[in-house]
Amino acid sequence: MDGNAEARPAAPADRAEKMGEEARRIGHDLNNCLGVVSGRAELMQMHLERGNADGVKKGIEAILGQMGRMKELSDSLRELRHRV
Repeated sequence: MDGNAEARPAAPADRAEKMGEEARRIGHDLNNCLGVVSGRAELMQMHLERGNADGVKKGIEAILGQMGRMKELSDSLRELRHRV
């Protein structure tokens, strides 16, 4: 193997495999975020029924935090083809 092997671009199959791995990771992370949002929404519904404004407020903060994380992951998906 010559010293220029690292300088060559990745083969299409290697590139596709790396993109697939990254897409799976991002999909897994998005699914985790959605689980948190779903769970918090259910808790907020219970807090609302009990008149617990603090519980609702904490749920809203948690959901907004997850929305920010999902935005980052969405941006990662759009940039995926440029990174791999």
